[in-house]
Amino acid sequence: MALYKEEARQEIKEEVVVVLNILPKEDHEKPHIRGSLNVPLGNDHQAFVREVEDRFGRDKFFISYYADRRSKMASESAGILRVNGFESEEAAVLD
Repeated sequence: MALYKEEARQEIKEEVVVVLNILPKEDHEKPHIRGSLNVPLGNDHQAFVREVEDRFGRDKFFISYYADRRSKMASESAGILRVNGFESEEAAVLD
């Protein structure tokens, strides 16, 4: 289930949420969601999981975001995190 703008904003305000911008680093430097933190998904999914855990721990709720709404990468990254024991959803629209 995707989170939408109003719901995501409330989650962010509660400060237990991390918005993960899963774009490649060079694309994250372009306009992006204010407050989102860049953790590129890449091809090595276990490296992605390790980086998320190392940087943020497991006690937060993660919202995965990808700039191209047609892409399934946000959904894929949220699923990867869930399979690995994290609470995570993809953001459908956060602008």
